[in-house]
Amino acid sequence: PAVYFFQIDSTQKTAIAEFSFQLASGFYSARGIIQSYCIYQAIAENKRLTLIFFKTSFRNIVIMKIRRAELKDTDQIRQLFYDTVTNINSKDYDDAQISVWASAYKDINKWSSKIQEQYFFVAEEDYKITGFGSITSEGYLDYMYVHKDHQGKGIASGLLKNLEIIAFENDVKEIR
Repeated sequence: PAVYFFQIDSTQKTAIAEFSFQLASGFYSARGIIQSYCIYQAIAENKRLTLIFFKTSFRNIVIMKIRRAELKDTDQIRQLFYDTVTNINSKDYDDAQISVWASAYKDINKWSSKIQEQYFFVAEEDYKITGFGSITSEGYLDYMYVHKDHQGKGIASGLLKNLEIIAFENDVKEIR
């Protein structure tokens, strides 16, 4: 695993760590608060992964799977988009703007095309989509949405890290 983020709070003797790893079944990202001592183990694809943090332990750990979106995900993606725009983004935009923005969820063909044409990924927890993001082959970050009930859990960060890897692998010089 690669540690992407590590922040130490010496007054609380804790640290926040965020790490990611990739398997054939998908890209996984975890975030948690480290204390005292921990050996964290996960089993995926019949292989045991051991992540060791010396003199640490996790609490409030969130592990998400990030995978390529499939057409069967379209309805969940559309609903997540609608719920996020109408519940989260409504704090910063007026009703008319939200109405126009949220109406985009109705165009099933557009969503299906985006899923097929872009590098379109979803984050999931217990088989429920908790966020999604996409990037074009030219490096345009088209979507980045997190479920209204899963804000602040590092989901967008995990998705963005995955999209950055895709951009790097495709020689994209700049994400815009």
